[in-house]
Amino acid sequence: MCSVLCVYIYGSRAARLIRPFRKKFGHHKKMGAEVEKSTIIGIDLGTTNSCVSVIKDRYPKIIRNRTGKRTTPSTVTFGDKIVVGSELVDGDPGATVFGTKRLIGRKFEDPEIQKYIQKLPYKTVSHVNGDAWIKVSDRMFSPSQIAAYILTELKRCAEDFLKSPVSKSVITVPAYFNDSQRQATKDAGRLAGLKVLRVINEPTAAALAYGLGRTENGTIAVFDLGGGTFDISILEIKDGIFEVKSTNGNTHLGGEDIDAEIVDYVIEKAGLRHKAGNMSAGTLKRIRRAAEAAKIELSQADSTRIKALVELRDSPVDTEFGKQDAADKYSVEVDVVLTRNELEDIAEKIVNKTIEPCKKAIKDAKVDLKDIQHVILVGGMTRMPLVQRVVEKIFKRKPIFGVDPEEAVAKGAAVQGGILSGDVNNMLLLDVASLSLGIETVGGIFSPIIRRNTTLPVKETQVFTTSEDNQTEVDINIYQGERPLVKYNKFLGSLKLKNIPRAPKNVPKIEVTFESDANGICKITARDALTKKEQSLELLPSGGLTKSEIERMIKDAETKKICDQKTVYVVESKNKLRKFIEECDAIHADVKGVDELRRMVHSDQFDPEVAERKMEEVRARL
Repeated sequence: MCSVLCVYIYGSRAARLIRPFRKKFGHHKKMGAEVEKSTIIGIDLGTTNSCVSVIKDRYPKIIRNRTGKRTTPSTVTFGDKIVVGSELVDGDPGATVFGTKRLIGRKFEDPEIQKYIQKLPYKTVSHVNGDAWIKVSDRMFSPSQIAAYILTELKRCAEDFLKSPVSKSVITVPAYFNDSQRQATKDAGRLAGLKVLRVINEPTAAALAYGLGRTENGTIAVFDLGGGTFDISILEIKDGIFEVKSTNGNTHLGGEDIDAEIVDYVIEKAGLRHKAGNMSAGTLKRIRRAAEAAKIELSQADSTRIKALVELRDSPVDTEFGKQDAADKYSVEVDVVLTRNELEDIAEKIVNKTIEPCKKAIKDAKVDLKDIQHVILVGGMTRMPLVQRVVEKIFKRKPIFGVDPEEAVAKGAAVQGGILSGDVNNMLLLDVASLSLGIETVGGIFSPIIRRNTTLPVKETQVFTTSEDNQTEVDINIYQGERPLVKYNKFLGSLKLKNIPRAPKNVPKIEVTFESDANGICKITARDALTKKEQSLELLPSGGLTKSEIERMIKDAETKKICDQKTVYVVESKNKLRKFIEECDAIHADVKGVDELRRMVHSDQFDPEVAERKMEEVRARL
C-alpha cells in the first residue's frame, strides 16, 4: 500500500508552494539488488490461521506444523511458556491472544478498533504512541510482537522440514493494508529473525499460485475472504507476467464477524440474552469456538448442534453497603440447533459487504465481466455455499478453486520467493498502489503524483516553486486519498528541506520525488535543484487508515466530485487573479480597477466569472 505528499513553504510567514512547472517525469524502476541463491519461505500471516510454504522441485510445498497440520491457528497463549497455535481449554481466557492482524498498525482510538475489542476476551490498551497494544497480566505486547511469535513458530517448522537455517521470507498482507500496516508486518518478520524480501498482496499471491505451470493468457479475478479481511483483485496474465489492474477490499471483514453473529444468535436462542452481561470471558470463548466449528461444518451439512458449557453469575444485589456481586455461580449446558438456512440468514448481511468492493475493482480495471475468464476463490470463508453464490451473482460465472483456498496465499508467497531466488523462471509480478499519492499546492489543492492502481514499483518526480520572496525552508506534509482538496485526505507524516538560497518567488526549483517499492512502502525526497541539497523520509508505522476512511475517501471522491470541482475552480481563479495583480504591481501600473480586484480576491462572495470579466477590463486599459 502507498503514501502521499502535501507541501508547504515557510518564509517570513507561512506560505505555500505554487506550481508553475508543469513538467512531470517518472518511470517504473526495478528496485532491489539481486537476491543471492538461498531458500526463501513464503508465509501467509492470517487473522485466523497462518501457513508456510517453500519451493521444492520448482513447485510450492506446504510445510506441516508440529502437530502435522497444514495450517497453524494464529493464536499465542501465555502461561508457564509461550505456546503458538493452541488455546488453553481451561484457565485464564485473557492469556490467549488471537485476531491481532486486525490491530496491527492501527490506533487504539480508531472507532473500528474500539468496536472490535469489545468482543475480545483479552485486554487491549493504548500505547504511549496511541497504537493499539495487547496487555496480558502485567506485560504489554504490540501486535507486531504477537505476529512475531507466530512467524517464529512457522520459521522453526520450516527449518525442521528443510534441516537447515532459514533467514529470508516473503510475507503476504491484505491488498488494502496501508503503509503503516505493511511496515508493522515487516517489523514482525524482523523480530522473528527473518529478512522480509517482499511484502505482497494476498490475492496477488494466490494468483501466482494459480498461474504456476499454466500457459494460457487472460484476465482473472481473485476473491479472497478469510477470517478477518477481504480482498478482490483483477489481474491480467500474459506470457508469464502477472499484472494487477485493480484492487479493492475491506481490512475488517471476514469469518470472525460471522462467528460473532452466531454467538449472539446462540445466546438469544438459548434464552440467555438477559444473562449475557454476567457471562465470563471463558464462557464466551467456548461459545465462539463452537460457533466457528458449526460454521465450518455447515459448508457440507444441512444442520448441526452447537453445544457449550455456560458459566453464569447472578446479577449484583442491593445491600445496605451498595451493590455487591452475588455469591452464587452456576453452569448451564447450551444445546442449540443451527441449520444452513439460519446460518445464511445470519451471514448474508456480512457477505453482501463484498459486493461493492468487487464492483469498484471491476470498474477501476476497465474490464467487462465477459472479459474475465476465471474467478478464483481464496480464503477459508469461500468454502461457504452462500459466498460462492454471491460471487457467481457478481461475476456472472461460477467461481473456481484453483488451489486449496486456505493454502493458495502461502503457496503464492513461496512462488514469489522462488522468483527472487531463481528457483521459478518465466514469471513476473507487477502489483499496484491502493490509493493515490500527491502533494498540496496553493489553496489546499491535492495534486496527484502517483495515482491509485499505478503499477509498482514506481518513482515519480514533479518540480515546484515558491510563492513568496526569500523563502529558505519548506515543510513537506504527506497525505493519502482520492479527494481534490487535501483537507478531506489523510495526513501521514512530514519532512523539512532547509537552507534554500534566498531568491524571488517563482525562481527556486524544488524537486519532490515519491518512490514506492515493490512492497508498497514509500520514500519521499525533496531536493533543491540549485544546491542539490535534499531531505528524505521513509514513512514508519503510525496507525494508518481505517477501512471506513478508505471507503469514505473513494466514495466521497465520486459523490462530491462536482462540489469539489467548483471549489478547485474558485481557488484556481483566485490564484490567477493574484498573479495578475502582482504583474500590475510589478510594472507600477496605476490602472483603474486594480484596487477593486484586490478587494475581490479576499471576498467570501468571490465569483470567478465576474473576476475574469473585471480582469479583462483592467487588461484592456493596460
